[in-house]
Amino acid sequence: PEDARATPPPTVIKPPPAPPSNAPWCSITEVRASSPAADAGLRLGDLVVAFGAATALDQVKPFVLGHVGRPFAVWVQRGNNRVKLDMTARTWAGEGLLGCRLLPLQ
Repeated sequence: PEDARATPPPTVIKPPPAPPSNAPWCSITEVRASSPAADAGLRLGDLVVAFGAATALDQVKPFVLGHVGRPFAVWVQRGNNRVKLDMTARTWAGEGLLGCRLLPLQ
């Protein structure tokens, strides 16, 4: 009899997560060198679509404070592309936990 345990299960390759479909709600107006934001790859002028679970500026601070030291996804619009960045809020040499400045879009 054939041993069913000898055959490994097929590898399932998950597609990458789909970018959020909502419109950008703030822009990145400053990224400090050597900050968590710089390490994540945030760039001046990026338009934020999602910041972890936050989808509005007033949700960012409470979300970040609840996720210090734990990575989360930041989705930005860069030109015509939506880009997923992995960020971890943490203390660093500068102010705050991120090292970036967000400005609401009018």
